[in-house]
Amino acid sequence: QQYLEKCLDIDAFLRFQLEEFKGRSLKEMRGLCIEHCSEFVVPHIYQQAVKLIKEQQQAGDIVCMITATNRYIAEPVAKLLGIEHILATELEVVNDRFSGELSGTYCCAAGKLVHMQKFCDEHSATLEDVSYYGDSSNDIVIMEGIGYPKPTNPSTGLEEAALLNNWPILKFG
Repeated sequence: QQYLEKCLDIDAFLRFQLEEFKGRSLKEMRGLCIEHCSEFVVPHIYQQAVKLIKEQQQAGDIVCMITATNRYIAEPVAKLLGIEHILATELEVVNDRFSGELSGTYCCAAGKLVHMQKFCDEHSATLEDVSYYGDSSNDIVIMEGIGYPKPTNPSTGLEEAALLNNWPILKFG
């Protein structure tokens, strides 16, 4: 809830998340992330989202998951949803073990735009071509920087921004 309302101490959360991975092997964490997906994510997937992803893929759109969470947690979710491309927070791995540090730009708030711009450059697109579905006040900066903002089950702050900017609001549930 703190993340949705943009009052989460992102740095403290990131340190917590990195500490959970520090010193563990890739194999161990991949297994735990698959379990996490099954136990905590699958029950909360909206069928409207699954349908929308499939429709966009069938229309020939490049579908990419972008998330502030790390790649290892995001990969099982993307696989489950049939999403090929993932932009996520990257964790440093040294000798098959997580160091407890980030690798590259944190994929959160304005950092997502950095990742998106690179992805667009690699796929001959612009940020104006991008549709972005998000639910958090942290997503406002992204939605202001792309062509097709799609607030989805938005937090209060994002919903207020959507109404001010005439962005279409999607409600899944």
